[in-house]
Amino acid sequence: MAEEMEGRQLTRGQRLWYRLIEIRQNAPISLERAKLLTASWRETEGLPVCLRRAKAFEKVVTEIPIYIEDEELLCGHYGSWPMVAEWHPELGVEWVLERFESELGSLKIRSEDIPLMKEIAQYWKDKAADACYFRYIGNEEEQRIRMLDYHGTLIRHLYQECCRGQGWCVPDYAKAIRKGLLGILAEVQEEIQTTPVRDEASRDKRFFLEALTIVIRAGIRYARRHAELARELARGAQGQRKAELEQMAEICEWVPANPARTFWEALQTLWFCHLMMFFDYLENGVSPGRVDQYLYPYYKRDIEQGRLTREQALELLELLRCHYSCYRLLAEASLQEKGSGEANWFNCVLGGLTPDGQDATNELSYLWLEAAERVRSPHPTLSIRVHENTPEELSLIHISEPTRL
Repeated sequence: MAEEMEGRQLTRGQRLWYRLIEIRQNAPISLERAKLLTASWRETEGLPVCLRRAKAFEKVVTEIPIYIEDEELLCGHYGSWPMVAEWHPELGVEWVLERFESELGSLKIRSEDIPLMKEIAQYWKDKAADACYFRYIGNEEEQRIRMLDYHGTLIRHLYQECCRGQGWCVPDYAKAIRKGLLGILAEVQEEIQTTPVRDEASRDKRFFLEALTIVIRAGIRYARRHAELARELARGAQGQRKAELEQMAEICEWVPANPARTFWEALQTLWFCHLMMFFDYLENGVSPGRVDQYLYPYYKRDIEQGRLTREQALELLELLRCHYSCYRLLAEASLQEKGSGEANWFNCVLGGLTPDGQDATNELSYLWLEAAERVRSPHPTLSIRVHENTPEELSLIHISEPTRL
């Protein structure tokens, strides 16, 4: 990829995105998550489901291979190596067992991984979410659903809703950024202390709370694995890159365990929390929400105190776009054809109104748009809330930007 584009020097985000695009075409399926998940599930037979899921999450995030790419400033990835699709066999494996060759489509898998993939699929055959759902509703209703879902048409059924996370809500990223996972863990532990086991409902609640403690602690360990890796890479780096890796190590040691202190730390917390949901389940449209609102105080304070420049903030947002767009959907080819390929609608909302009815547009609103113009990756998508007092400049971008991007 040439260093010059349209007569301009490429930004760090653009360079990284072009490298990732080149890798994407030939990136194979990864079985790393599936192997760890299945091993954990075999180890936890007989435990409540919430605890089994928590322990599976713990095993995945503490053992899955991690890496840091050249020029990256944010840590954490969907896959075990660049642009690979991780597999979620607990959601459905029928296509692997019955239609593997025809449904592989454009996905690539190393020949030596095929026997293992089919072995894992065999384990999940009667345990996967879709199999459990069809068993629950009975054969007659299953056949009716399958007849509706004919080739070339995607009918949304309840079984599809239980097979992946849906973007019908926006996680409270702001709380994680503001309190840190240790702060949330303290809330959970307090709730455990006030939840004696007296009946089935209180027992189930205790199981759930205990599962939360496992997940939160594992999430902190996942981040600190990246701190260790960044320190290791820094020892072999020089100059600016050495300083960047050392700062990344410091950030990952602090967040998401603790409250974010800077804009960079706030973005890293947002990204780690998003990844943790992916490792737990296959997310679809789980969105960052009103990013220019809950991230703005960190940006504003850093600018005022001289810790951050506008260009540095823009660079971080460009790199975040690259991370979001490394999402790969591992599903049968016919399902991808019926939907929108690997589109996942991780959407950010900009502008709108404050709680007291004032215009909410701020400098960060424009920075998110500028980052999208520079790094023209599919994710995250951007929406603008327009009202009668929306600044004219933002309104004009809202009208013209779709054709430019």
